[in-house]
Amino acid sequence: MATTVVNSFNIFVDTGRCTSSQSRGDDIHLPLSETPISCADNQFLKLTLQDFNMFKNFPNVNNNNSIFRVVAPGQPAQGANPHNFQLVSLPQQNYKNVTDVASAFAASVITAVVALYPGVTEGTPGVVSPAALATDEGNTDNIIKFQIDFTANNTFGNFTEENKPIIQFRVVDGDTYELLGGDKITDTTDITTSSITCELVAGAGNEKKLDFTCRYPAQRATEQHVYLRSDLPSTNLHTESYDARNSDDKSTHVSPSRILGKIPISNDGCFFHTETGNEYTLNLKQKNFTMMRLFLTDSHGRQLPVQSYEKAGTVGNFSFKCTVKVEIVQHLGQQNNQLQTERPQKSVSARFGTAPLEYLDYGGVRKNR
Repeated sequence: MATTVVNSFNIFVDTGRCTSSQSRGDDIHLPLSETPISCADNQFLKLTLQDFNMFKNFPNVNNNNSIFRVVAPGQPAQGANPHNFQLVSLPQQNYKNVTDVASAFAASVITAVVALYPGVTEGTPGVVSPAALATDEGNTDNIIKFQIDFTANNTFGNFTEENKPIIQFRVVDGDTYELLGGDKITDTTDITTSSITCELVAGAGNEKKLDFTCRYPAQRATEQHVYLRSDLPSTNLHTESYDARNSDDKSTHVSPSRILGKIPISNDGCFFHTETGNEYTLNLKQKNFTMMRLFLTDSHGRQLPVQSYEKAGTVGNFSFKCTVKVEIVQHLGQQNNQLQTERPQKSVSARFGTAPLEYLDYGGVRKNR
């Protein structure tokens, strides 16, 4: 059905100042009670994202993609932990290359192994891949590999295939499997499956080495876009993953979406400016609204991983600016044309005319002879 825009205007949004106590830098409530927006029965409201600007005040490696588990089978339980594992986090920061990510991963695993296995007091990283000379542009497959060397006084000679450490990247802990390149684990009760390969390597005397190899290329980040969402019901759709947060139930459903737009993430910020005027739109289901909420998430519906989150979004420098165009769109159909279009006035009486009389008839032209 054809449509036409009968009215349009822009809403310029700045979340950095003059916001309500309910709002934060990434989540603003816009009261429109003094300027309500509405349309007629044969019209609908359309929102279009025109531009978006925000500095990137969160690290690429953060609390949504840095946490993993180290399980120590057969070792004494620590405290109330019946399965003897540790939640470990990579340092949350930006990394220059995958080599730096691999080195941080190796150091974190060493710390956990020393803490979980009695008698092990020291471990040093052996060969770490990708090598320091490798770059993201080439000379590496970006698959992380490293060894842990244990000195003789660690009495680690009894280490066996049955009690070697298990590294787990659970979806409930975030997107670490994407960052480091391992298998994701969706079963929250699984304590035996390893996300990466761990092998025993014999050294001199009673020494043992642990050789770890990830299974897929690693990354320096896991999010490519920031998502601007609204609380207004619309006709948009999305797959379940966009609201999954830290879960993965193998659902293939397509659900109603309130995503207004997605903004590319660069090193310095998140910037978007429309090129066609219609990249990201919401056709609203309701005829009017007096309140609109705009908020930011990552691709799984989680809050953006900003450090010191609450303060950064209220008294800090975490905010965004955007422009949203509101359009009132008219349906064009036979009935609407009849109601909206006035018939032409006859200037000459039909009995004095010499040409057939033409006038609009439900959108068509009918001639009377």
